[in-house]
Amino acid sequence: MNERHEALLQLVAKSVDTVLQDLVDLRRRARKGEKVTVPLVTLHLRGGRDLTGWIVDAGEDPRHGAALVFHIPGRDFRNPDDDACYLPPAAVEAITVHGAGGHALALEQGRPAPSQLELDQRANELSRRVSRAAGRDVVFSVDWDATPDHGEPVKVMEDIMRMTAAVLEDLSAEPVGRQAVAAKVRAVRFGQGPNARVALDGETLMVIVPVNSTGEGRLSNLDLRRAVESLL
Repeated sequence: MNERHEALLQLVAKSVDTVLQDLVDLRRRARKGEKVTVPLVTLHLRGGRDLTGWIVDAGEDPRHGAALVFHIPGRDFRNPDDDACYLPPAAVEAITVHGAGGHALALEQGRPAPSQLELDQRANELSRRVSRAAGRDVVFSVDWDATPDHGEPVKVMEDIMRMTAAVLEDLSAEPVGRQAVAAKVRAVRFGQGPNARVALDGETLMVIVPVNSTGEGRLSNLDLRRAVESLL
């Protein structure tokens, strides 16, 4: 087994939303002059189409919500065209990262931990996204009294927030799921604890995860979805 295959086997499971943000973070680091390479990826869209190219940026359009810019190179990857595709991140069902073993270190360790303020801003962005999907106000927040406010724990909180938002948006894409989310969830509260737990406290969805650096005991995207579905 070569070094790249060994690095590949060290990758941890993440939601599509988290991987997209990791790729955006790599692009922004490259823009600042860091010696990092943004990997070639294929976006597998919910409509069945595949797009191969490079992530350019993602963000929040104040008029229409989350947005993604994708560089499509055309047929010649050595001399790529300068075509850009704009699409909603929710359209992306899966991502293939080409040469992921060679990019593993940058993908797993390069993303800086957000500050407390930055994570609160991310919570506000996700609140708006989920509120639009559910058709009612849903407020995301972090229990800072029970969560360290710097380093790896904040990255863990950011990841679980994105995963939860993606689950709620996906459930709200269907009328039955949208009705269930709107009827039962007014707020989503994130915090840390020794064991992963998802519960409803009144109309507040509580998402508790351990924030250890090993990743042990955290919720997978599938486990999170099943837990949320069981409560709605």
